[in-house]
Amino acid sequence: MELIRVADAARAVDLKGSLFASAMVVLYYDYLLSLPDEVKLYWRRGAPKFSWGLLFFYLNRYTALLGHIPVAIEYYAQSLSVQKYVHFYHQLFAAMSTAIVTTLFILRTYALYERSHVILMVLLAVALTVLSVACWALLINQRSREQPDGVISSLGLCDLTLSTSDARFLAVAWSTVLVFDAIVFSLTIRQRSRSGRSRGDGLFALVVRDGTIYFGVLSVLYTIDILTFLLTNTVHKGIIVVYTNVFSSILMNRMMLNIRNPRNLSGPTSVTVATSIGVFSSVLFAREGHDAPPMASDADSRVAPSNAPNATATA
Repeated sequence: MELIRVADAARAVDLKGSLFASAMVVLYYDYLLSLPDEVKLYWRRGAPKFSWGLLFFYLNRYTALLGHIPVAIEYYAQSLSVQKYVHFYHQLFAAMSTAIVTTLFILRTYALYERSHVILMVLLAVALTVLSVACWALLINQRSREQPDGVISSLGLCDLTLSTSDARFLAVAWSTVLVFDAIVFSLTIRQRSRSGRSRGDGLFALVVRDGTIYFGVLSVLYTIDILTFLLTNTVHKGIIVVYTNVFSSILMNRMMLNIRNPRNLSGPTSVTVATSIGVFSSVLFAREGHDAPPMASDADSRVAPSNAPNATATA
């Protein structure tokens, strides 16, 4: 029985290492694919100077690229003491990455709701509650974390096993993030239904489409994470968390790049984009029957009819 247990643990460790390596390939490959768009849309002359949206875009993009480097130690180091500290770093890194993506979602939803202070306050309250619960779960997990039995480490492999109590706290943390994403997705769909369904393929539809893709992919990954934390054995708990973090960062980066891309700004819901004032720019969606106020535009901006749906926002 002991030999079977050790063999199963060794296979699980090998699987986790392979998943981590493949996730890093996806992350860096996507970065190389999207780098030309980043240079053209964010680095070029006349691109926006400082804004909160721009700051969090770069934080999301480059913390994912650089922050996963120490995480590799967790997967491949053989020292139990090193793994302990890097494991805690990995949890903090995941929480920080989630906070960055959450901030970008708040800015995005705030823009869709025409800078509604009510929506902003609601989202901030929900986000603070979610992040507080998640941080509480992570800290409690760290304090009560059970030490590995050393069987895997004795084989010269990294020990990433989680006890049942550890996994329950992490399941709570991921569940709160899923709740926040579901609220943001519901608000996006609500605003889309209020603006009507026959608005063409403009920027508003683009934001809804990207938000739907993000929520669809991440809700599946979050659900798998939660199920693995709660239902699998100790060596398989949280086996795809690294993919959840990577895809969250990639999809948010793609959403931000799509918003800035002038090729996506044609159609009845698109108005002008003032590239000098931020990552989301100034985006105008109008309600039918209301005139759109004039806005500054650059060479890539396109002007739509004045009866397009109304919602001005900057980030």
